[in-house]
Amino acid sequence: MTVGANCIRPRRARVGRMQFAPTSEYQSEISNDSGKEDKIHQLTSTNIMDWLIAGLGNPGLKYERTRHNIGWLVIDALAQKHGKTFKPGKGMWLETEIKIRRDSVILIKPTTYMNASGGAIKKLINTHKLPAERVIAIVDEYNFPVGKVHIKSGGSDGGHNGITSIIEELSTMNFWRMRCGIGKNFPPGGMVDYVLSNFAAYETEELTAMITRACDSLEFFISAGAARAMQKINAGLEL
Repeated sequence: MTVGANCIRPRRARVGRMQFAPTSEYQSEISNDSGKEDKIHQLTSTNIMDWLIAGLGNPGLKYERTRHNIGWLVIDALAQKHGKTFKPGKGMWLETEIKIRRDSVILIKPTTYMNASGGAIKKLINTHKLPAERVIAIVDEYNFPVGKVHIKSGGSDGGHNGITSIIEELSTMNFWRMRCGIGKNFPPGGMVDYVLSNFAAYETEELTAMITRACDSLEFFISAGAARAMQKINAGLEL
């Protein structure tokens, strides 16, 4: 399979945002202890995860430091922060597990190309019995400057083929997307070459700060809860 223009498509018109709606199973768990925010699931198997975070990117050294691979750069940094390394999963992905406060989180890097990322996510949420609302996909966003981090749930694919693949595989748009800015410094018709290029040397400081911010934001999102976290993350406030 090759990477090229079919990795990125022009933006489509957006559809209405879908709100985070926990399943009845989660609502039942939360109602048993209303005094706790986002109560940890009382599941019998210690192998079951509470969240899945997927860093989207393209495999291979050629793409390792490209703008389109910011999802891999962030999730690698998050794993390293927790002293973990990735290992091959039981399919086309790399995986590791971390704890964020009380929650067990599986981190994955699909090793298909970007436009087939959803297959790994579908297999893993079925294995761990996770609803789509417990999935966070980390992707690049050229409409944001380098340094900006934003998280949202639902909505269209926004022209991003990695998100398209997840929507198609999960048959829902109701999952979380963390979008990391890669800038828009390209001429008309130059988008594909731009997103598949490396970050410039002068962007190193902003890139490093964004990766740190993204890791901190993912931890804060899971530990503090969606509503509180979104307000601070998306406004660029201190976490």
